[in-house]
Amino acid sequence: MFVMAKNHHGVFSKIASVTVNYKGSVYDLHQTLTTTLAEKLRGREIELLTEDLATVDSSLEKQLTVAQVYSSDCVFIKVINGKSGM
Repeated sequence: MFVMAKNHHGVFSKIASVTVNYKGSVYDLHQTLTTTLAEKLRGREIELLTEDLATVDSSLEKQLTVAQVYSSDCVFIKVINGKSGM
């Protein structure tokens, strides 16, 4: 999947590609992204966004599969705790 990050101007940019198990949980995807993007994030946290750009409820991440949230080959994120700089 392509990782599309929303920058501080509200524009999305492709910042990475990750291999994803569509049957896996959204929580696992979140952990994969945090690990893969560690250098780019520099300690900042991310929020996963659905395809309609709503924030994925973190309390549901372990219950939802990636396929339930994403039907395309893009995952959308928003960097929190400061500007993304991406």
